[in-house]
Order: sequence, then C-alpha cells, then structure tokens
Amino acid sequence: MKRNKAVDVKRSKKVSGISMYFFILRSFVEMVLATIIMLTGISWGSYYVENRLLEEKFGSGILEQEMWPSEVYKTIDYIDRITWTIVGVVFILIVLFFARRIKRHIFIPLEALNKGISDFTLTGKEVEIPTTRLKELDEITWNFINMTERLRDSNRKREAAEEERRRIFAGISHDLRTPITVIKGYSAAINDGLVTNGDAARYIKAIEAKAESLSELINMLYEYSRLEHPSFAPNLKDSDICEFVREYLAAKYEELDIAGCELVVNIPDKQIICSFDAYQMQRVFDNIVNNSVKHNERGVKIYVRINEGEEDIIITVRDSGKGIPQNIGETVFEPMVTGSEYRPGDEGSGLGLSIARMIVKAHGGDIKLLPSSETSGAIFKIIIPKLQG
Repeated sequence: MKRNKAVDVKRSKKVSGISMYFFILRSFVEMVLATIIMLTGISWGSYYVENRLLEEKFGSGILEQEMWPSEVYKTIDYIDRITWTIVGVVFILIVLFFARRIKRHIFIPLEALNKGISDFTLTGKEVEIPTTRLKELDEITWNFINMTERLRDSNRKREAAEEERRRIFAGISHDLRTPITVIKGYSAAINDGLVTNGDAARYIKAIEAKAESLSELINMLYEYSRLEHPSFAPNLKDSDICEFVREYLAAKYEELDIAGCELVVNIPDKQIICSFDAYQMQRVFDNIVNNSVKHNERGVKIYVRINEGEEDIIITVRDSGKGIPQNIGETVFEPMVTGSEYRPGDEGSGLGLSIARMIVKAHGGDIKLLPSSETSGAIFKIIIPKLQG
C-alpha cells in the first residue's frame, strides 16, 4: 500500500484532524462573514463614489439641495446598477471559492478513495490513498488500509497453506508409491509362482512390513488433518503432569529396553497440576521418543526432565544421539521434513514432529528445538502453561 507522509504513522496512533461537520459549519460561517464584509465594503465604496461623482458633475452643493434634477437620479440609478453587478459577481466568486475548498477537502478525496477501493477490488494491486485534514475521511482511509493489509495477510497465509498442502500430498504420494510398488511386485511374484517355498516367507514378511508402513503413514496423515481442522480442541483435564510422565515412561520402558535404549529420568517428587489432554500428550512424547529410537544407534540414552516455572512447566526430552544440525532450526517441525533434510537415511512420514507441535500449541504451549552440538544429541523443550490459583 503506497502511503504519503500524511499517513506514514503508526497504525495504533489516533487519527488527527478536524471533524468534517465542524469544517462544513466553519466554511458556511466564513462564507457568511465574507459576504457581510463584501456587502459592507461595496456599500460604503458605492456611497463614497456616488457622492464624489455627483459633486464633480453637478457641483459641491448638489447633495444639500432638496430638489434634484432628473439627471441626478439617472446617475444614481446607473451607479446602483453597477454596484449590484459588482455585488453579484463578488458573491458568486465567494461561493465558488468555498465550494471549491469543500470539494478539494471532501469530494475529491472521496472520489479518489472510491476509485482506490474499486481498483483494489478489481485488481488486488496496491493503490495510492489520499489523505485530508478531516478526521472522518482519514479514519475511512485508515480502515481501508487496514482492511487491505489484513486481506493481503490472509491471502499470503492461504497461499502458504495451499503450498504446504501441495508439498505434503506430493511427499505422501512419493512415500506411498514405494511400499505399494513393493507389495504389488512381491504379491505378483508369489501369485505367478515365481517364488520358491523357501523365499515365500521372506516375501510375505516384506509385504507385511510395507503394509504396516502404509498403515502408519495413513494414520499420521489422518491425525495431521484432524489436528489442522479449526474445530479441533484438546479434551483438557486438570491433572498431575509429573505422574502422567512417570506412568508414560514406565509403560514405555520395556519397548525402549528391547530397542537398546537407556532411559534417564529427572522428575520432581511432587504434584504439578496443569490442564492437558492425556491422549494427545502421549502422542507428543511418542513422536519425540520414537524419533530418538529410530534415528540413532542402539545404546542411545534418552533423558527426560521436568522443571517448574512461575507460570509454565518445562519438559525437556534429550537424546545422546547424532543430533540435528542447527541450520535446520524450526523446519524440523514442518510437515514432510525427513530423510536427507535433517538426518541422512531417515525413513518415516515426516509428520510426527509437526503433529507434536500442533498438539502442544493447542494446549496453549510451545515446543522448541534447543541449540546443540553434533555430539550432544537432539534437545526438545516442551512448554505447557501451569494451572494458576
């Protein structure tokens, strides 16, 4: 939006200037005063000219005579006609002057604003907005500027969302193609009798693994779509987050032990109450912990710690694995960020961390990837508002 210096101010600043109603009233009063002054001036001027002309033409004593010749009346009538002609011309000029001023301050800006709105409606391009000293018109101008900026921001967000959806579906299509191709190829080989009895079990196991991968991918996509919907809201209940994390890790312990992972826990031995959806929070921890298991060698250590702040609860989940390069930053939480984009050789849906962020955001919190070196592993910090009162 192009703006001149008159509107290049903070949006929160109150619009200055005089009221349009006061401007019109002031213009009317000024026009009346100008007309009175004009009539007074011309009347005195006409009286003075008339007396001087009569004295020069008929003598200095003509004004004291009781009876005037007809020529005197003709002269007076001629001067009166000239006087009223001048009065009419000057009055028209006064009216035109104030009409032009009102047009310049009200009608021309309104026409320009109307044209700008029409141009923006038709093309969506930037338009130049005029400004005046009138408060009401400047408020209309600011409202239009704010509206167009909000519309552009909304369009940018919509385009970004559409681009993200296209990227997600392109990635999902690519991820679906590989297991489907394997399943079709292996099943066709078995069906055509090209697989010996000794290899059949291996082929069936590969088909089962690819089918499981497809199921996981579809479930992730469904979960992501459900969380992205505006109507989604977590089922919040006031509960002890420390006890929840302890129970989750206890249930997860055997699985981590089989995967060769060591669990190190530092949780306060007290209650810390906050509002959270236990099912959704379990998804958050599953996605983070499973990533640590999937993307690291056996023997990796997973550290879980809870700290209580004045207003927030901070849950830190760290592993001793390969870590995540810092140039990735927030992109690890974007959909379909996987494989060579941050850890070579990764496989998966690329939606896990994105789903985790959406769930935490729905709880009014935040999740961050903390700075770490290549040897200190990935460090995630989950921030959840603490129940006050």
